[in-house]
Amino acid sequence: MKKKRYLVKVDKLITENGQLQDELYREQLMVAELKWKIDNLEGSLQQVEEENTLLCEYNGIFGVEMDKLYEENKALQDELERY
Repeated sequence: MKKKRYLVKVDKLITENGQLQDELYREQLMVAELKWKIDNLEGSLQQVEEENTLLCEYNGIFGVEMDKLYEENKALQDELERY
């Protein structure tokens, strides 16, 4: 009888160990997937930041050019009004 109870307990422990190992494996897969997603998001974020920096530079350049064109247009309109 004692041996039978011992074997039942061992079987339960083996089953529980297998279940815990399965759960650990699933958790490790989930962690790996989340790390992959984080890496992708960081890559996307870096690309967006680079594009944003470039757009800010273009905005500055075009802003200066637009100011020049505005002044030139104003001068031409003033000249037209004199005729």
